[in-house]
Amino acid sequence: MEMNVPSLRAESLVSSDPVTGRPPIVLVPGDFIKTYEAGGPGHRRFDALVTCFFIDTPTDPVKLFQVMDGLLGEGGVWVNIGPLNWKKEARQTGSEQRTSCFG
Repeated sequence: MEMNVPSLRAESLVSSDPVTGRPPIVLVPGDFIKTYEAGGPGHRRFDALVTCFFIDTPTDPVKLFQVMDGLLGEGGVWVNIGPLNWKKEARQTGSEQRTSCFG
């Protein structure tokens, strides 16, 4: 059996937005809430947000939901892939705090 796997650079798969010059996919290291909350250096509107194993990482999940809601444009979609395992160090847990879907 022979298998060929192309060696592509990620940059070659996407083109920059003609208005902003930014690529449609953004990966940014650091504190998500500090970077993307209103007034933060990365705050802007997205049509879609895709996260993987992400909801259970903050100490304040409600603040995370508020920041995510502030990033989504009208009709925007947030897709999270991964488990909902609340950290025991978090100030709130799934059983103590109800969360609502923003829409």
